[in-house]
Amino acid sequence: MNEGGLRGYRALLTRPHVARFLLGGVIVQFPYAMVNMALLIGARDGYGSYSSAGIAAAVMSIAGAVFGPNVGKLIDKWGQKRIVSMVGAFWIASLGILAAVLVMRPPYWVLIVVVIMLGVSVPGGSLIRARWRVALHSAPRTMPTALS
Repeated sequence: MNEGGLRGYRALLTRPHVARFLLGGVIVQFPYAMVNMALLIGARDGYGSYSSAGIAAAVMSIAGAVFGPNVGKLIDKWGQKRIVSMVGAFWIASLGILAAVLVMRPPYWVLIVVVIMLGVSVPGGSLIRARWRVALHSAPRTMPTALS
């Protein structure tokens, strides 16, 4: 199956269960880049310096690097559906708390705790790639289209 353009995507979406996990993946991944931007702008405005904002963003990234493999181990042990549901709920709650922190401007350490929470609830891009591999095991040549 070497279909170009939109036909390749249409063919992927007709495969069993693909549309459902793809929709979930878009929802999970879509806001991630904007969270970093909102964090940098909001922390700069709320705490008065780009240094504070940069430290908060770095802490979020470090928390993701530290806790991401542990989340992966839980997924391997208990399965994506169970763990992703919990991590997704934690991610949404953390985003809400981040919004409240950036508006209310509590002490800086509160922001740091919240960005650690965001780092713990890493986005699901690698989970989506793993699902593609399973969904396309009978058609591996379609993987580049799926990952694009």
